[in-house]
Amino acid sequence: MTTQPNNAPQVLASARTDLSLSDITTLRIGGPISTYVETHSEDELVQVVEYADANSIDILVVGGGSNIVAADEGFDGIVVRDMRSGVNIDQVDSCGGGSVTVPAGHNWDDFVVQSIAEGWIGIESLIGIPGSVGAAPVQNIGAYGAEVANVISSVRVYDRGTQRKRTFALFELGFGYRDSIIKQSMTIGDDSGRVWGPTPRYVVLEVSFQFRLGTRSAPVQYAELAKRLGVNVGDRAPAKDIAQTVLELRGGKGMLVDASDRPELADTAGARGTLPPALLAATSDEIVSGAAAGFITLDAEAPAESCGTDIRNEDVPSVEYTDSASFKPDFDRWSAGSFFTNPIIAAEHADELPEGAPRYPVHSVAPLATTGPSTGAVDAAKVKTSAAWLIQNAGFDRGFGVHGESSAATLSTKHTLALTNRGSASAADVRELASAIRAGVQEKFGILLEPEPVVVGPKIN
Repeated sequence: MTTQPNNAPQVLASARTDLSLSDITTLRIGGPISTYVETHSEDELVQVVEYADANSIDILVVGGGSNIVAADEGFDGIVVRDMRSGVNIDQVDSCGGGSVTVPAGHNWDDFVVQSIAEGWIGIESLIGIPGSVGAAPVQNIGAYGAEVANVISSVRVYDRGTQRKRTFALFELGFGYRDSIIKQSMTIGDDSGRVWGPTPRYVVLEVSFQFRLGTRSAPVQYAELAKRLGVNVGDRAPAKDIAQTVLELRGGKGMLVDASDRPELADTAGARGTLPPALLAATSDEIVSGAAAGFITLDAEAPAESCGTDIRNEDVPSVEYTDSASFKPDFDRWSAGSFFTNPIIAAEHADELPEGAPRYPVHSVAPLATTGPSTGAVDAAKVKTSAAWLIQNAGFDRGFGVHGESSAATLSTKHTLALTNRGSASAADVRELASAIRAGVQEKFGILLEPEPVVVGPKIN
């Protein structure tokens, strides 16, 4: 524990000084933390942020530590982790869908699993993304053709600029590909021009979601996922099958969390690589109580007379793992996930992309359809290409390390978009690798890749 000034919030009395950033990040790199504290209420979290700002102390708010590239010098400030969990079901209505609110500290994978069990459609493709619910809207997390922006209704934050709490409605959040007004306060600056960091101006307190109800997914947009499911692009599939298949695909690429030294993650889908057995075995009627009551069908709107009827499922399939698990270190999982964002260019310049480079549609926040689960409408003005393809075709193969076989940090042996710690890497090793890849891709294709994680300390060249 550490001694704090008299004006410090009470929760800082339990702060620790014996941890390093390597202890709390999935890359497992980074030096000592001056002050580490866990908060268990919204008031505690806000009080710590207010105290740090009032005393000009650097602050880093962390969730799962999965989107951070730390520095060997450590962090001379306060690192605060929001430990709150729980899902508040505001309303489940056969016409309005499911409205739920989740505190920022809640584990993301646990929320996705519960959403599938409850029959809330829209985030099943986002399973296996490590971290917390509060991190989801910051960079508009997405995978396999889906983005969290498609189901968020509002985000409540603490605004460090005005020292007050506020709620952003969906249209105010400025969602884009891996972007939001929250993240922009750390990159291009807020409305006053100030660039915040490493914690944004807006500290997420809770996220509200609006789901459609059912057991079948939004239309599958990702070709690899559709092929694995045995369906066509644009078809729908059972949400639990989508999630299970995504876990298998992510596992094959090493893009899941390693729980070998993180026992708190042992019973998450992202560590197990599979959904809980009872959920996998559940029938549609068991998942959605409204289906059995005749209020919900898989492909039709609810009858008007059922509108307003609360049909929340009081007996959802179990989301618990009934066995214990042991894990061996998997260094392909010692990463920050996708290290670089996929470049987006104006559609009129698409022919300037390298020959053979993938060209993907860019989806907007606006839904493609007004009825049934839907992904965002295609933005015809933009085209997205693959950072992984650019890296591979610039000469960086899976397993590449700057220093060959002796490299402490390398590209994953399964996927070129993940930079990994092979067990003894320093932050400098990871940064050296990232810089080499950025320079190589820019030299080969004239495209400068942008890091996706939050960089704590010096920028990556």
